[in-house]
Amino acid sequence: MAGNLFYYPRIVAIHNGVVVPGAKLVFTATGTSTPQAVYTDVALTTPHDDPVEADSNGVFDPIYMDPSDGDFRVELTDANDVQLQLDNDIPASQAGQNLILTAAAPYIDLIESDASSNNGVWRVYANSEQLKVQLGNDAKDSFADVIVIDRTANNGDTLALTFDDITITGDVAISGAITDGGVAVADPIISEAIAFVSWLSSETFADITTPVSLLADTDYGFDLNFILDTDAAADFKLRFHTADTLTLDASTQAMLTVIDESAGTVQGEGLQGALDTAYVIDGSGGLQYCTIRGSIRVDAAGSFSIQGAQNTSDVSSTSITQGGLFSIWPIRSA
Repeated sequence: MAGNLFYYPRIVAIHNGVVVPGAKLVFTATGTSTPQAVYTDVALTTPHDDPVEADSNGVFDPIYMDPSDGDFRVELTDANDVQLQLDNDIPASQAGQNLILTAAAPYIDLIESDASSNNGVWRVYANSEQLKVQLGNDAKDSFADVIVIDRTANNGDTLALTFDDITITGDVAISGAITDGGVAVADPIISEAIAFVSWLSSETFADITTPVSLLADTDYGFDLNFILDTDAAADFKLRFHTADTLTLDASTQAMLTVIDESAGTVQGEGLQGALDTAYVIDGSGGLQYCTIRGSIRVDAAGSFSIQGAQNTSDVSSTSITQGGLFSIWPIRSA
């Protein structure tokens, strides 16, 4: 651990190598004669006299500046107000300046004085070619990593985040592979709005969702919500489809849950089957709120979509009205 350089807060007035008893310091706004207050305490509650006077040994009491003030001009005089030194552009704070810490493992602690117990210590820490943001307890003897960045030269290798929840506002662009335990997975989540779709009496399936790419040997969860309008008793067919020649992994389940708005009954649940197997949603006429939830795994990479069609035995039209939402996300890789 690197040490901190000690600065003695009681400065001694020296001019031409000689101590100046009863010296005075006059603080004004830089380049002007406008007085600028300085304080006797770190809380900035008690201003110093103007000017600030040293004792008979030329020693000044500690002097604190308000960091919200602009730059200072500082004039040093003797006890008879004869000017000995004048300096402008003395900063009241470190804002706008470069701070460089050089050590084997440099860190900066940010401490909130009004935080609740064990919630006020934050540390930014560089060590072993990693940059870390850590949370510490009040005693500063226990720290937990929440952000860790690894690097090689000027390239960032990995970013590790340890949070209970992460909220992202706005678009996120990801370049490079996403892994789970070192195994590549697909994009974290894909969501899209489902547009209005209408069918006449036909068994011709059409994509309800835009086809998305799946990686092999990766479990995906999916969720589809829409409102189905079935005229008279027009049944609706649903199937899980890939544009590629793929087979399902033996553990795959395609679970289908459909709730009839009027009766509030579940018409199908826990179904399991192969790709391109059609599941029939019984039409009862009127609006039905449909929720399809499930998981899928394929044995090779390919695209996946959910399709719909109307049963040929019915002559009335069927449509998805008011649109809906489809989401699919990786659960875990093998």
